[in-house]
Amino acid sequence: MLLPDTWALVRNAPLFRSSVDGLELLHEIASRLQPLLFAPKTLVIKQGTIGMSMFFVNSGVCKVAVNNQDIA
Repeated sequence: MLLPDTWALVRNAPLFRSSVDGLELLHEIASRLQPLLFAPKTLVIKQGTIGMSMFFVNSGVCKVAVNNQDIA
């Protein structure tokens, strides 16, 4: 069972707006989400690290930097 907030978080992500796999893909992604909480200024992933996860920001803000330059 998916929580309404989880489903909306995935469904509204720009990455999936034009998904050719449709609702089945979105449901699979939403069903695998696990909530995480990070303290302010915590490094979540470092540039150059092989990614094994996908992160959705449900509340709060995050900073994205490439080569020590803030890009988002």
